[in-house]
Amino acid sequence: MDNYQDELYLRIIDQFPNPIWRSGTDGKCNFFNKAWLLFTGRTMEQEMGDGWAEGVYKEDFDYCLKTYTEAFAKRESFKMEYRMRYSDGTYRWILDSGSPFFDESNNFLGYIGSCYDIEDDKKYQLLFSNMVSGFAYHKIITDETGTAVDYEFIDINKAFEEIIGKQKAELLGKRVTEILPGIKDDPADWIGKYGQVAISGESVKFENYSSPLDKWFSVSAYCPVKGFFVTIFEDITSRKKAEKEIEEKMEEIQKMNDVMIGRELKMVELKEELEKLQNK
Repeated sequence: MDNYQDELYLRIIDQFPNPIWRSGTDGKCNFFNKAWLLFTGRTMEQEMGDGWAEGVYKEDFDYCLKTYTEAFAKRESFKMEYRMRYSDGTYRWILDSGSPFFDESNNFLGYIGSCYDIEDDKKYQLLFSNMVSGFAYHKIITDETGTAVDYEFIDINKAFEEIIGKQKAELLGKRVTEILPGIKDDPADWIGKYGQVAISGESVKFENYSSPLDKWFSVSAYCPVKGFFVTIFEDITSRKKAEKEIEEKMEEIQKMNDVMIGRELKMVELKEELEKLQNK
């Protein structure tokens, strides 16, 4: 790459809105665009070489170094998430994607990488993963008539794993009919309810018994994007069992009360008959 092409190339990537870096054949960084320098609040001179690494969060440094050096040695692309010091002194999570680049003769020239600020995503993931309630994101599957016939697992949290009794890796990308074969015959009509949410955009909240799981759930479902839906699950099986036990006890008490009332009425009748006999 001649000097003119290199200068034009750098001018172009300098205008990109995302932080971008470039390294040479020695692995040392030799360019950072304006977005990177604005993000870190440092100068080009401070970031050059290995200077940029001063901004990496201490606990993430070894992971970053290992990921980069291993990929560099193999001339492979890589992705890594780590915390970088922001211009205000705080640390923000970024997703850094790097790839080797070559000249027209296929000579290796170094690496170029682009970064995305994923701090808000990380906060969401932290909230998502620590929710006590089960959380799942799905894509609805319809037939040729537009009727919901299935749905696919897009993402779930730890609480949902515990509710359904399966690991995330077993669920993502799978259809619910693969995971719970009996769900189509479940009178609760889970697929139909969720299909209505994903297609109409209307949110719902309900309590249902799941035959395949033999559990009761309180469910809130809403549609963030047409064709998709989110569910928030709470296992209320214990509560339902307690309610049933209370109901059964109340029925027993009512029966006993009815018996007692019957006995009292009988006693009244006997007393009245006895009084009649005595008055003769």
